[in-house]
Amino acid sequence: MVRYHQSFEGALEQPLRFSVGASTAGIKGEVAYRFAPRWAVRGFVGGGLTVFVDGNVAGVNYDANLRLGGAAANINYYPFRNRFRMSAGIFFTDTLFDGTASGTINVGGTDYDATIRTRIELADKYAPILSVGYELPITKRLILTADAGAIYIDNLSATITPLGGEPIDVSDIANEIAEIAGPQIPFYPFVSLNLAFVF
Repeated sequence: MVRYHQSFEGALEQPLRFSVGASTAGIKGEVAYRFAPRWAVRGFVGGGLTVFVDGNVAGVNYDANLRLGGAAANINYYPFRNRFRMSAGIFFTDTLFDGTASGTINVGGTDYDATIRTRIELADKYAPILSVGYELPITKRLILTADAGAIYIDNLSATITPLGGEPIDVSDIANEIAEIAGPQIPFYPFVSLNLAFVF
């Protein structure tokens, strides 16, 4: 078993932990192993959460469902050998935006009186994730952990399907997809709150 500095006590002295919590990647389960005073490996799986959003994408207002989910493999670094940590890793995404827009909508630079369905996801199923976190022992077996960071979005993949109304020119659909494919925001926020059980 790893020997820790005397400032570590109770739950923080235990190298193996299992966590459950909520995050911007959905409801998540996590396992971590602290193999040295300054280092740990950590992985989580998130999902099971779909939220309704009313949002604007490339100038079109959508009623949409946003499915949150994914998995990550991280390495943690504890620079001060205490409760503060920095993490870096790879996030494997299962997040999907699935929305419809109706009425007078602008598709690829042309106005149409139509209904479309648009599905958006990351073009690459994996992305870098960076975060900072803090661990607060509650008892000898329980730790409350919190993380905040970002997932880098390289580019997006989109499909647009006309559902009714005026026929939409295929070149306008292609132009709209090209506009969506350049990410609206290069980072997706990652926030997580967990309860960890240590062994």
